[in-house]
Amino acid sequence: ETILLGSAYTYTKYSLYDVLNPFTAAHPNISIRVINKQSNYLYEMLMEGKLDAAFIRSDYTAGVYHELVDHTAAYCVTKDPVDMDQLPAMDQVAYQTNQKTIGQIADWWTERFGTELPAPSEDAGYIEFAFRSIAEGNKYLLCFLPDNFVNEYHLTLTPLFTKDRKQISRNSWFIYKKEKNRRAVVDELIRYVEKNVKIRR
Repeated sequence: ETILLGSAYTYTKYSLYDVLNPFTAAHPNISIRVINKQSNYLYEMLMEGKLDAAFIRSDYTAGVYHELVDHTAAYCVTKDPVDMDQLPAMDQVAYQTNQKTIGQIADWWTERFGTELPAPSEDAGYIEFAFRSIAEGNKYLLCFLPDNFVNEYHLTLTPLFTKDRKQISRNSWFIYKKEKNRRAVVDELIRYVEKNVKIRR
């Protein structure tokens, strides 16, 4: 049987297959089809019955069961070390991400600088293209990165903190619908995630 599993792009890149490989090895008769999209779209697809479950970034958890599986910290990414007070005078590079993530970044900016987050000077699309752009010049990127991020462009990562010195972080969730007649193979995956991946709070 096939499980339709949504996964946010960065979760797929840095975490998904480390999570799934033991499960698929133990269940050779189960096929998993992975659908990569932004987390808000994955949440909508799950609610519409187009996915069996999903790994998402940010708190799209209303009306679904959700297991916390990861935290990722927020960073300002630049080519070289910068004085953070100089960010408003620099060019911002944006990338495609969900609105809740953008909201967290915007809230940090407003607290830090007392203004709205400025419009980006460049929209790189995928975050990988944003890294490449940052490596070329006097620009910055505000984003969330996992602990196992591979810094192949040797960029400077400056953590983002609130004024009371709490590091900004984003939750990652495993979500699935509240259904009575869920397929047994999906239940197998849910039990596996709850036992082996879920973060105990």
